[in-house]
Amino acid sequence: MAIWNDEIEDQFISLIQERPALYDITDKLYANRIVKTGLWREIETQLVLPEKELRKKWDSLRTQYTRYKKLAPSGSSGAPKTGRQQWILARLQFLRASAYDVTVPSCSFFCSCSAVSAQWSFLS
Repeated sequence: MAIWNDEIEDQFISLIQERPALYDITDKLYANRIVKTGLWREIETQLVLPEKELRKKWDSLRTQYTRYKKLAPSGSSGAPKTGRQQWILARLQFLRASAYDVTVPSCSFFCSCSAVSAQWSFLS
């Protein structure tokens, strides 16, 4: 198991960011497993860490990013974000521009907004 520190994590995220085929589903190479395996091997060579460990770390970072984005913003009723949470949100901002980060606005079933009301008008 690799020992991760801030410097290695930052370098790792930079290497991922330089390779959109690993995270952006609109990238034409995203679905090409051979290309993606090659990209992971490039990162593996540069960081001298096993590919399996790198993929696991990336999955964890992406999950944390999406989880922290869903938390209530600082200053509202939620608890303030920790330094680590703020760092992940800032460092993975490039995911916001990718199709990976698709935020669908939520609306309760009994919402009064016109779009939802029109969709569910058959229920009345």
